[in-house]
Formats: sequence, C-alpha cells, structure tokens
Amino acid sequence: MKNFNKEKNNIFIFGSEGYIGSVLKDELKKLKINYNTKKKFLRNRVKVKFSDKDYEYIVKKYHTIIYLSAITDIEYIDKNISKSLSVNVIPLIKLIDNSIKLNKKIRIIFTSTVSLYGLNLKNEILTEKKITNALTTYDLHKKFAEEQLLFANRLDHIEAIILRFSNVYGLSSSKSKNKNRGIFNQLIKKSIKNCKIYAYNNGKPFRDFIHINDAVNSIIKSISLKNTKINLFNICSGKSYSLLKFFNTIKDLVYLYKKIEVKIIFVKNPDNFNKINSRNFRGSNFRAKKYLKWQPKISIKKGISQLIINL
Repeated sequence: MKNFNKEKNNIFIFGSEGYIGSVLKDELKKLKINYNTKKKFLRNRVKVKFSDKDYEYIVKKYHTIIYLSAITDIEYIDKNISKSLSVNVIPLIKLIDNSIKLNKKIRIIFTSTVSLYGLNLKNEILTEKKITNALTTYDLHKKFAEEQLLFANRLDHIEAIILRFSNVYGLSSSKSKNKNRGIFNQLIKKSIKNCKIYAYNNGKPFRDFIHINDAVNSIIKSISLKNTKINLFNICSGKSYSLLKFFNTIKDLVYLYKKIEVKIIFVKNPDNFNKINSRNFRGSNFRAKKYLKWQPKISIKKGISQLIINL
C-alpha cells in the first residue's frame, strides 16, 4: 500500500457514511491511506447536490474511486425507479464519461451483490462465470452498473473492479438510513430484545455470511490489485448455511453470552413476500483468493459472538 501513501488524497469514496463505508474509513486511517469523501467534499456548500463539474474534478484529482453508494430497499426502488438509477447507476456513468473525456484511466471499485445470481433452486456452488438472473429492479440496476464498468474496462477507458458481496454482517458505526442495511445485525438485536426469531420458508434457504471486516479487507486488496484483467469477484466465506442453522447459532450464542432463551417461530410468508428472499446462495471465493490474495478470516461463530457481546 506504500504507493498510495505518497499521493495526498488519492482515493475518493462515495457512500462513506454507510454501513460498509464507516468501517472502511476506520481501516484506511489505520493503514495511513489518504482519502476524501463526498460528505467532506460538499461540507461548506449551501447546495449539496453533485454537479457535472464535480465529477470532472474528482476524476482529475483522484486515482481510485470506491463506489459504495446504493439504495437497497427493494420495495422503495420498485416505486422510485428513477431515484434508484440516479444513485445506483448514473454517477458511475458520469465517472466513466469524464475518464474518457480527460483521457485519464481511473480505477473504480464497485460493490455489487450475489443476489444477481437469482434463486439458484438447485443450490449449486456459484462461480463468477455463472450467468446472472436479476429478479428485482435493485439487482437489475446493479447488473447494469456492472456491465457499464466492465465494458469501459474492456475498452481500456478505466480499471474496474467489481466485488459481489454475500450477506454482510458485523458491527459498524454507520447511521445509514437504508433500513435493510445490516439486516442480520437487526435480527440479532431483536432476538435479544424480543426473545424471538421469525423464520420464513421454514428456514430452508441457504446463505453465505461474510463479516464486515472481511468485506472491507477485499476493498483494501482491490486498491493495490496490479492486474485488472480478472476483475469480477465473489466476496463470500465459501461456506453456506441454511437460515435455520444460522438462527439456531444465534439462539445458542445469545443464551451463552446473555442467558436469554430465544424461540424460533416458523411463520407463513406474507402476501408481499418477494421471491428473491427464497434464494439459495452457495458461492465460490476461489477467484478472490487467487487474484486478490484475499480470504475471509472471521468465522460465523466468532462474528456473531462479537455482535452479541457488544450489543
């Protein structure tokens, strides 16, 4: 990381106040890597809306742009498609446009999602070569952003690195307004407060859980990646569990650390239940290990224990 220490404010972060961004900033400070954020950039302005000139300035000044900003609420997006595009897609296109205009090859690190793979009813192990199947507008917009970045990368306009995160959990200082950010953190909080966990689909869907510190470490690794020909990565633990097993782990650890009995209650799916919530995800992280030199370090038991202790 030494090459980034030499250049002042070489990194710009969109979404620095969010769930992942808050932890990323702390880690960059520890590593003494300089960065700027959208919030700091707009600090002294009366109007806080980004202009086209702002995108041009950022491309001129910064080498690496980490794009974490996202609207993630599926129901909200379905009713506000243009708003979703304005946050989840359009800023990336403006960054690419300015990179071409200024003939400056910036690096864009973009956080995407494994829900792009769709339902995976056969519960197969999914690699990055698997064809995606967007089932929500949110996933469609993530896929559109990915394609824009990958195409610009192929044309050698930018260096694009795409990180598809599985279910991220763990402590963050974020005050994010996205109500479904850190959703598994919320579930653990509610299990302690209400002594109940509600399980839909009989807890059968399989998911992969990645600790937020491991997710952030994949972003750090992406900053110094030398060859971006391989640039699309599943960021997952490589170990999938049924939701029921995950709930039982929470139940056992809440009792161990808090001496609170938690009940798992099986409930019928509500009428507005989105089928994407029935998906299975079993992912391979082989590519990230090989090319990013990244690997997850925090086990699910250790991660949940840390959460419970600190709640």
